[in-house]
Amino acid sequence: MPSGSMLMMNGVILRSRHLLLSSAVLLLLGTSLLAHSGCCLPTRLRHGFRISPNPIWTTDLRPLGYYHDRLNPPGVVTAVRQIAFGSDKELVVISDQGSLPRQPNRVRAYVLDADTGRIVRQENWDSHLHPYIFPTAAGNYVVNTLGGIRLYSHGLEGVLKTMNDSAQDASPDGRSITVWDAVPGHAVTRFLDADTLEPTGAEFINKAVDSIGFNRIVYIGYLNRSPNASVFVDDVSEDLTPYDTTCKEIRPRFVSNDVLAVFGCGQITLVTVQGKVLFTTEISEAKRWVAPASRNGRRFALVSTYESAADWSKTCFERVDVFDLVKRDFVFKAEVRACRGTEGESGTAISPEGRFLAVNSQGLVQMFLLPSFGEGPVTSSDVRDEAP
Repeated sequence: MPSGSMLMMNGVILRSRHLLLSSAVLLLLGTSLLAHSGCCLPTRLRHGFRISPNPIWTTDLRPLGYYHDRLNPPGVVTAVRQIAFGSDKELVVISDQGSLPRQPNRVRAYVLDADTGRIVRQENWDSHLHPYIFPTAAGNYVVNTLGGIRLYSHGLEGVLKTMNDSAQDASPDGRSITVWDAVPGHAVTRFLDADTLEPTGAEFINKAVDSIGFNRIVYIGYLNRSPNASVFVDDVSEDLTPYDTTCKEIRPRFVSNDVLAVFGCGQITLVTVQGKVLFTTEISEAKRWVAPASRNGRRFALVSTYESAADWSKTCFERVDVFDLVKRDFVFKAEVRACRGTEGESGTAISPEGRFLAVNSQGLVQMFLLPSFGEGPVTSSDVRDEAP
């Protein structure tokens, strides 16, 4: 046989070997995915793969007593209220053992160095069914205990003040917290200064509050029998016009004192409290209508949870997207879990100046460095002025 034909035959054989090798690799990859993913594999294939940036550090709190309940993990709304940045240098994560209503619920708190992940302090207290921790504008922390609200100093090193009540929510800038009181025939949402626990004078009666800013609340309603929801912002010092949406079911969240993230109908709309639309984009329905934000009013995070389609659903993986209000775009995307059928949902927080993203996956804490954005904090008025 001529040498040219032999080379052609060898080329065919060589290509065949490449095909066999590729098939073997794909077979091994598929086998590995099935072994580790189980019923999560269809979910992973449907939503694709994301190459995630590496965290700057990872700290596992579970060997140190972090309570990890795989059968009854906290939901995402609770999880985001159990992680808090006091400053860009300090992160606090809490866990609770769970309890019946009115029974003691043991809470363990961990203070971490935000640069290294090193645990610098631990603190314990008893709380109610769902303990929360809220960071304040001055870098302190408001927590709910069995005996009422407790205001901790930096690093949970000392108690500055206590009061007999329960904190319900906090403004993104850390200036206000709310408490709820029942009076005959009414439900009252009262505002307190987060760093003094003194009343600010703001009170709202019989409102189903979705989120709070400084001395203002947001809630939804339906005007003139419209099937679509409207966003109402009530403020103690000014009248604000409702923002009408084209969606039946929505959830508004303050991401700064003047800007709302409105979730619904597969999209997110950023709108000022005066009703000016800044940005709209489609999002996955897996995003759970929470938007933890930086205290400088520039960045917030969206948490997506992807579950299996089995009868007993499990969290296959989670994704966190960070949005920058001035750039009006997502500036960071991470997948915080491999597809292993793990259970539960992660808590996320962005540091006050928007430098770091912290993710707590039931005691496994990861810290990510976010892209830089120039010097100095950016206020919500800057965002509004730059909008078209």
